[in-house]
Amino acid sequence: MLSIRVRILVSFIITAVVMMAIMGVAHYRNVRWFMLDSFNNAARTYTSQIAKQAISPMFAEDIEQLQQLASQSLLIPSLTTVNFLNREGGQIHISTRAAPANSNKDETEVREMVFLTDLNPDTERPAELIGVVETKFSLAELNRKLANVRSSLLIAETILIIIFVLLMFFLERWVSHPLINLTTNVQTLAEGDLSVRVAVPVSASEITTLCNAVNQMADALEQRSLQLERLNAELEQRVSERTAQLETANKELEAFSYSVSHDLRAPLRGIDGWSLALQEDYQDRLDEDGHKFIERVRSEAQRMGILIDGLLKLSRVSRSPLQLQVVDLSAIASSIIMRLRSTNLDQHVEFNVEPELTTNADPELIEVVLANLFENALKFSRFKAESRISFGRSINDGR
Repeated sequence: MLSIRVRILVSFIITAVVMMAIMGVAHYRNVRWFMLDSFNNAARTYTSQIAKQAISPMFAEDIEQLQQLASQSLLIPSLTTVNFLNREGGQIHISTRAAPANSNKDETEVREMVFLTDLNPDTERPAELIGVVETKFSLAELNRKLANVRSSLLIAETILIIIFVLLMFFLERWVSHPLINLTTNVQTLAEGDLSVRVAVPVSASEITTLCNAVNQMADALEQRSLQLERLNAELEQRVSERTAQLETANKELEAFSYSVSHDLRAPLRGIDGWSLALQEDYQDRLDEDGHKFIERVRSEAQRMGILIDGLLKLSRVSRSPLQLQVVDLSAIASSIIMRLRSTNLDQHVEFNVEPELTTNADPELIEVVLANLFENALKFSRFKAESRISFGRSINDGR
């Protein structure tokens, strides 16, 4: 795509060439009309003078005098033929001059009637036609002059166009230089260098206003950029502080979790151990309900230990980064079911797992999620005689 500078220059040049061509054609037409009209007027004047001098010879049909008059008349450069005719149209005498070999055949013909009263203009006697004088004038000299005029006009217009193009080139640079400078600086601003400012010219008020507006916009953008940088720095500092606080809290939570788990495990081991000692040492003194109660106490203590282990595992997993990979959900679900069956022998539950279920997830986290799901399902089906827990996929709307 052409730049605005080239388009302005081309537009001015085309306009100048068209206007000068129109003016040149109009001027040439006026000059041609004027020269042709002057030539015709001169031809009629010459013919009229010849007709006045030929009254007596034509009336007397004096061929010798007519020949002498024609020879003198042919001294006129453009005159090529003089023909004397009587009033019946018969030829009395004709004199011609051969045209140059390199001239064209363009001629103009003039007829002038000769009256007898022309001998004495003061007489009031009616005019009597005695003949006609015909002359032919060559247009070769006129055409040569017109050709010179055309050449002169063409040379003059070419020189004027060259001068105009040079003038337009310098004027275009003077006018478009602020715009080009403005465009370059705006492109630099668009590339992110907000320190650039546009030079403000003092000659063109519109361009001055535009340059001032661009500089004001650049100032505003630079201020906004500085504000954003300051806000980003503050935000990064806050994020760093929050991250440090979170890391400290996680470490404290981890220490607390290990401390709590250690403190909780000791009583749980005590409960489980004393319950086992009570069951073994006082087996003969306990009835059936007593044995069931002791088994229930041991089962709940062991379950509490499992919950503490799960809590610690979840705490460790949640702090570790995600390791996404393709995992076999069916295999994970089957291993969880086997573990649940070994710890819940008194429940009659049917497990159904759809084979070859895979997804993209973190293996440890997805195992914790599935374990919680199966444990909850098993817990809520505890009071049913027979239960069925299914793990699979469903397709809705083709997904």
